[in-house]
Amino acid sequence: MIKNKYLPLVLLLCLIANLGFSQNCFEEGMKQFDADNFSNSIEWFTKAILNKQKIARSLMMRGAAKIYLVKLQDAVTDLESSKKLDPTNSRLYYYYAKYYYLSDSLDLAIANYSKCIAIDPRAADAYMERADARGFKHDLQGALIDANKGISIDSTKAYYYTDRGCIRTELKQYEEAFKDFNKSLKIKPNQRAYANRGVAWSLTDQHQKAIEDFTRSLEFDPNAGELYYYRGKSYKALGKKEEAYADLKKSSELGFTQSDAELKALDYTRNYYEEANKEYDLANYSKSVELFTQAILNDQEIAKSLMMRGAAKLYLYQFEDAGTDLESSKQIDSTDPQLYFYFGKYYRVTSQNDLAISSYSRVIASTPRDAVSYSERGMAKEAKNDLEGAISDLNISISIDSTNELCYTERGQVRILQKQYENAIKDLNTSIKIKPTLKAYAKRGWAWSLMNQHQKAIEDYTKSLTINPDDVEVHYYRAISYKALEKKTEACADLKKSSELGYTQADAVLKELKCDQ
Repeated sequence: MIKNKYLPLVLLLCLIANLGFSQNCFEEGMKQFDADNFSNSIEWFTKAILNKQKIARSLMMRGAAKIYLVKLQDAVTDLESSKKLDPTNSRLYYYYAKYYYLSDSLDLAIANYSKCIAIDPRAADAYMERADARGFKHDLQGALIDANKGISIDSTKAYYYTDRGCIRTELKQYEEAFKDFNKSLKIKPNQRAYANRGVAWSLTDQHQKAIEDFTRSLEFDPNAGELYYYRGKSYKALGKKEEAYADLKKSSELGFTQSDAELKALDYTRNYYEEANKEYDLANYSKSVELFTQAILNDQEIAKSLMMRGAAKLYLYQFEDAGTDLESSKQIDSTDPQLYFYFGKYYRVTSQNDLAISSYSRVIASTPRDAVSYSERGMAKEAKNDLEGAISDLNISISIDSTNELCYTERGQVRILQKQYENAIKDLNTSIKIKPTLKAYAKRGWAWSLMNQHQKAIEDYTKSLTINPDDVEVHYYRAISYKALEKKTEACADLKKSSELGYTQADAVLKELKCDQ
């Protein structure tokens, strides 16, 4: 007599089966599996195994159910047990492939899908899933071949066309991709087809159509954070910032973290371009680069923001990135004279002096009273040893703006190279009178030393070092003047300092003076 009237139904059914009744646990397991009730199906397949009903297949299907529940280690144990009993079942290798796919072992997944197909050449789903695995390995042509084969075997599955549409999107075969998505939706309206057709519309800059498809896709799942993200990006592309902001915020709230950067970039209440220019004018170049980047992301003066970001990178010695930004700015607006001024600086610091001169000349042609462009072109000409051309440009620069101390310093340097030392001293005196700078004192010290007035040279080098105590070249040249005055102790001290700071020219003079003795 059964005392417990609440004996579990599953056990009761299998007891009945053991008594010879018609209950088939394997068939019940398959019904639950096909209804995606994987936990229930596992219970039935377990009972089927205990009752010796299709043991190999029950083990295989229990493993399959565990795969869908992402119990991968338990799943592969069941598959191995099934394989020992019947290694000829094509579906066994299909589920092995799914196991390897979820374990990120794509090569093994592809190999097992291939085993399935070898046993059953009409396994359309194996072709389709092998296509998916090949797509993840960037074998898009192989993926397309598999998808074509799968659809040729079974043309009734909506998701087959969606999958092939995704492959064709990756291959940029957009017209064919649209046909596949349309076919999928004709068979059965579904979220994936709408979502992926939306992506294809956005990639072909048809953002209004993309928004419509993303909206349809969201009707299936209003909490799909990724779809809000993509719809937000399409709204942004159309300049609909409020709608974009709302979608990206919703996406972020739903946990789709990719939205966070886009959301931050869409803080369009700030004028990043103006803030960036203020930081640039204060020589806070790293901060200005950050703000110009935000300005670009928010569609604020994109061409100028790219140009100024490139200019800031020049001062940060990020020359390659600077050149890239300047080229990008030029593609948007090639008419801004200021752009060619920064191109001139870029070419000058990268020792492309002919291109620097050409760029500055273009600025001067547009703005003939641009004193700074004349002085910069003069420095580029000096670098090419065109000293007369350099003097001519610096003379024009000074005639336009006589308050720029740098022009006098540069003209003084060129006159030193021309051995016009007295005129050089005059220019450097004027530069220092306008604004005392390290460079002007150092260049005047150099002029004094070339005139064998080493005590005056030492005084100017010392003034230069009060501005920057770690200038390796100034320490070196002051040492040379000390050496000329036979002040070995002072000369050795400067040479050691210069050498310690990495100026290798000092090493030979250190040895010559026998400073270690």
